Amino acid sequence: MEKKVNGIVIRAVSYGESDKILTIYTLEEGLVSARIKGVKKAGAKLKACSEPFCFAEFVLASGLNRNVVTGAFIYDGFYGLREDVVKFYAGSVVLGFLRVFGLEEADKNLFDFAVNAIKNLTYSDVNPYEETVSFILSGLKAAGYEINAEGCCRCGDEIENMAFFDMKSGAFVCGNCVEEGDMRVSLSTYKILKEASANEKTAEFSEEKNKGLIKALKFLSYYIEAKVSEGIKALKELTEL
Repeated sequence: MEKKVNGIVIRAVSYGESDKILTIYTLEEGLVSARIKGVKKAGAKLKACSEPFCFAEFVLASGLNRNVVTGAFIYDGFYGLREDVVKFYAGSVVLGFLRVFGLEEADKNLFDFAVNAIKNLTYSDVNPYEETVSFILSGLKAAGYEINAEGCCRCGDEIENMAFFDMKSGAFVCGNCVEEGDMRVSLSTYKILKEASANEKTAEFSEEKNKGLIKALKFLSYYIEAKVSEGIKALKELTEL
C-alpha cells in the first residue's frame, strides 16, 4: 500500500552500505520515519531527496517494520543555505526544533512556520539570528509552550527597568511583581522577545543587534531544555559561532 505525504527531511542516517533512514516532518502525519534504498550509490535516482532540508512530496510504501520511500517530487532542496554558515546553522535549528517538538500527528501551523523560516533564510535578506528567534517563538506557541512577552503577567504594566521570568507560566514579570523563584533576565532580551512576538523584524545586521539576539537565543535554549528536558544541539552551536 502506497501513500503520498508532503514533508521536509529533518534527519538522514546511513543504514547498511547504500541506504538511509530518513526522519521526515510531514504536513499530513507529523513525524514519519522511512527507509530510502540505494541513495549512497553514485547516480542514485532518489539521492537528492535523501538530504536534510529537502522539501518534497514523498511516495511511501508501507513495509513490515517501516515505510520505504519509492518516489519523490522535490519542491525545493534549499541548497543556498549551505553557502552561509550562520544561515545553515539557523536552518538546522528549525530542523532540530521539529525533531524535539514534532509529534506523530499533523500540525499545519508548525509545518508552515518551519517551511517559511527556511525559505526566508535561503532566499531573503533576513538577519538569520532574528529569523531564528521569530521561528522559535512561533514554534513554541504552536507546540503549546508559548512565551508571553506582552508585559508583566501579574500587573499588566509594561516592563521598563528590570525584567524577570516565571518559568512555570512562561511569562515575564516586572520588578514590582517579582516573586521567589523568578529568574532575572536582561531588559534587552525581554525587548527583543517582545518585538519578535509582535513580528516586528528590523533586518538590522549590526554587531550590537546580533549580540542581543544571541543572548535571546541562549535564553530560548535554556527555556526549551527546562520545558522538555532535551536541548537543540544546533541552537547551542549557532550561539557560539
